[in-house]
Amino acid sequence: MITRQHMTLVLLSVAILFLSGVTVYPWDCLAIVLGACIGTILPDIQMKKPKRMRLLTLAWMIVQLTRYAFIPVFSILYRMFFGIRIDPSDKRITHSIPGMLILAGIIAGLASIPNVFPGFLPGTNLIPLFVLGFILGLVLHMIQDLCTRKGITPLYPFRTLSISGSIRPCIVTDTRIGKFQVHHFSAAAVILGIHYFITPPGFLFVVISIIALGICLGMMIRQSDIVISHNPAMKTHPAGEELRIRTPDSVSPAGGQSRIPTAIRGT
Repeated sequence: MITRQHMTLVLLSVAILFLSGVTVYPWDCLAIVLGACIGTILPDIQMKKPKRMRLLTLAWMIVQLTRYAFIPVFSILYRMFFGIRIDPSDKRITHSIPGMLILAGIIAGLASIPNVFPGFLPGTNLIPLFVLGFILGLVLHMIQDLCTRKGITPLYPFRTLSISGSIRPCIVTDTRIGKFQVHHFSAAAVILGIHYFITPPGFLFVVISIIALGICLGMMIRQSDIVISHNPAMKTHPAGEELRIRTPDSVSPAGGQSRIPTAIRGT
């Protein structure tokens, strides 16, 4: 999905879970929202720079943090512990469960630094909530993307398993994302109504909120025609091993010489 679609669905999902607490715990909810927004933006390392300054430019700037600060950490970890060399520009790096765990670990580690100076930096009690929101944003991003035609590779770079749906986010005639947003908004409105007019016990209300979000996500997955497949073209390669990848334009339509991309060599 594109950035604005991710952001809308994530904000509505957070509203389903935490909107009722805004009036009582405004700063806590703000920390969760901020974490969820950043968590749903960081994985999209393929995002292109907007041609003019606008709100999307801020999202692009946040993504550069992943591209230039976090991806080198991915490369070091995969090469050091598994002997695997990855392409830094491959978005599958961050659209996978291992990628999610590494990103969450990096953010949790960085977020814990202020706890070393609790007397000097105010608001450190909000840091766990920020990390919670960040992880929630990551998970929701993955669920949303697996519903699209490009899908995700949840076990990359260890397995070629691919999960994809039928949604085409950039095609205006595919209105399913808009319907999903309506579902999420309706669920948030119902949850807010339950909170103010019925006021169930706290634990029960949390369960109701989680079930409501689960129903919305389940409907989204069900209507996306999810397919699980193994793509043999998605091959990882040990460090030091040569890899050649044939792309669709590798073969000349006129029967001429094929164009093979430059081999990737390990050092």
